[in-house]
Amino acid sequence: MRKEFYFLSIILLAFSCTSCSSEDANKLAVKDSVPAVVVPVIRTAGTPQYTSSIDSADSTILHFQEDFDQSLLSFAEEVQGAQLFTFSFYDIDKDSSNELLTSYYTGGAHCCDENSIFIRTSKNAYKQIFTYPERLSIKGNVITLSAQQRLGYFYTCYACLPPTMSADPQIQILYDKEQFYFVQNKSLNDSIVNYLGELQKKPIPQINTDDISAADDGERKGYAWNLFAYYYNNFQDKKATEALFKNYYTGTDKDAIWQSLLEIIEQTDEDLSKYNIKPLQ
Repeated sequence: MRKEFYFLSIILLAFSCTSCSSEDANKLAVKDSVPAVVVPVIRTAGTPQYTSSIDSADSTILHFQEDFDQSLLSFAEEVQGAQLFTFSFYDIDKDSSNELLTSYYTGGAHCCDENSIFIRTSKNAYKQIFTYPERLSIKGNVITLSAQQRLGYFYTCYACLPPTMSADPQIQILYDKEQFYFVQNKSLNDSIVNYLGELQKKPIPQINTDDISAADDGERKGYAWNLFAYYYNNFQDKKATEALFKNYYTGTDKDAIWQSLLEIIEQTDEDLSKYNIKPLQ
């Protein structure tokens, strides 16, 4: 009888331990599981349609980053004194809630566009989440920021263009669920290298870089356009951008030109830093 009881106890204990191990393993698996990271998908279909017509009864309220409120109608009337104000309701990230996009030109020679993105916070209220003081365009959920104005007078006249094919000086970011991401186009890197190779074949006129009126025929602007695009297409890689510049630029004023371009890049970085833009990798 004692032997039977002994063997029965061992079997029950073994069954109990096996059950506990299984339950503990299940609990551990649940506890240690990590939710999958959802990577935003680039979409380029669809563009916002802007209008300048606002109903006088419109009750839309805007909350600005400077922490004040103003009606859309009042805001439009305020900036109409400069140039045409336009706006659009457009769902950038396809979350079934339209963003509000506003745009106007402040006036002045080759300056300045003011563009903003607002997100909806309630039925008739929107909060400003992004501003950019140059041209801005949207396709799908990709926002393209132009830098032609800030690089317009880069050692040449505003209307002067690079003497060879060049990348547009722009930044591409993706918007998804209140988060911005830098977008990389790997084929653009190859194009930029080819553009720089062609540009390198052109002689660079000697100028006095200490003279603010000194100008060439667009050669230095060509380098600036390509290197600016490369920098933001490669997630703000300053070291790689500088190495590319020094590898292709043949002028004797290499240090001065790089420093001038770097100042513009750093100012742009500062303009964008408040938006916590992450690399989309």
